[in-house]
Amino acid sequence: MRAVNDKNGLLLQASQDEFEAMVRNVDIKSKILEQYAGWKGVRYRLGGSSKRGIDCSAFVQLTFREQFGMDLPRSTSEQQDIGKTIQRTKLRPGDLVLFRAGSTGRHVGIYLGNDKFVHASTSIGVTISNLSDKYWNKRYQDGRRVLSARTQS
Repeated sequence: MRAVNDKNGLLLQASQDEFEAMVRNVDIKSKILEQYAGWKGVRYRLGGSSKRGIDCSAFVQLTFREQFGMDLPRSTSEQQDIGKTIQRTKLRPGDLVLFRAGSTGRHVGIYLGNDKFVHASTSIGVTISNLSDKYWNKRYQDGRRVLSARTQS
């Protein structure tokens, strides 16, 4: 993508591939937010996978199944090994974001863009948080891309 200055002001020009990627990202984000809207505030429950309580990996698994038709593993320890590693600066909507929680614990959420991610928080339940928040920034471990161009259509 490049900026072009013409008589109407500054315009952005994108190649067909760049434009399609932007549209895909908007579509992915809207699907994740649709899922979030149905689960917002549902309390965290370790091992839970229903509206009575859900854990982080179950929320990720259900979101990918219901919104993208993908079957992801159930546990965070399995989810952290799927897809390909993505640098934090290259995260796109739909990428998994993984965190260290304590000495052996793990936590997973789904990146939305603009440094935000959706997850089932142990203290708040299903919510949207900011990667730059001190708590999450300190614990950030990895990003994983599990959606390909083929599965995003």
